[in-house]
Amino acid sequence: MFVVAATTHESVEQVWTRLTDFAAHAQGVPLTTTRTDPDPPTEGWTFTPRTSLGPLGFDDPMVVTVWEPPTRFRVEKTGRVLAGWADVTLDQLRRGGTRVTWTEEVVPAHATLARLTRPLFDAAGRLVFGRALRRMLAGS
Repeated sequence: MFVVAATTHESVEQVWTRLTDFAAHAQGVPLTTTRTDPDPPTEGWTFTPRTSLGPLGFDDPMVVTVWEPPTRFRVEKTGRVLAGWADVTLDQLRRGGTRVTWTEEVVPAHATLARLTRPLFDAAGRLVFGRALRRMLAGS
């Protein structure tokens, strides 16, 4: 499991809108595109990031399991390649702005491989999702 956090001067509502644009998440994650359900997100809503390099790739289907606008959402990975979840909270700061805390566990779906690679996945997750979160908050 890893945790990344960031603050921004924007309101909780503005940040919520940006972070729950799940199709746009792919802009901050290398080699990734995202397909989403056509309806607005809510509990039970699904989306599928696809990570690929040329013809090699895999789908990472997810389902929204907690939806508490504008302060928290949680997604669970439901695919055969990766297991895990992400829990994202938004807190209004007293001086204005918002603090985002993104807690995630991502490991290979195979249990033995997950145990062996967890430290590597945690380190990579902190790096990749830390950058992605900063990009999403910056609006690019």
